[in-house]
Amino acid sequence: PVVTSWLQLVEASRTLMPTLAPPDLAALGESQLDLLAQLGHRSATFRMANPHLASRFLDVKFEDLVANPIAVVQQVYQHIGSKLTYTNIQDMQAEAQALRNAHEATRKGEVAPVLTQAEILSKFKVDEAKLDEKFHVYRTYYKSYV
Repeated sequence: PVVTSWLQLVEASRTLMPTLAPPDLAALGESQLDLLAQLGHRSATFRMANPHLASRFLDVKFEDLVANPIAVVQQVYQHIGSKLTYTNIQDMQAEAQALRNAHEATRKGEVAPVLTQAEILSKFKVDEAKLDEKFHVYRTYYKSYV
């Protein structure tokens, strides 16, 4: 989900810059895949080399975030020694409801459907083999999270 979300974000941000030519989606996919893979590799390498810093990190599974975002955010706040306010929780609940409403509208065909991950990867000419190759170190280190 991170790769596909990132690719869509970069594409959308480029369309907001009228001075830029429309992006070559294959080239954009390749360059952004390289960037994300490098970041993931550096993260995993740093953590492997510094196990004494493990308590400073909090790993969050995407599925947990989707299933119960408020609980995960509370966990993050607790990890950094901060407190989540009632107003923060209300704001998150309102945003979660807006997302559920948008999802329901898509499901009912009231708005254009969201592309699947496979469709997004195809659009940017990225395949699973390329993902496996680029994210091998990251996926090995974070195997319980991906």
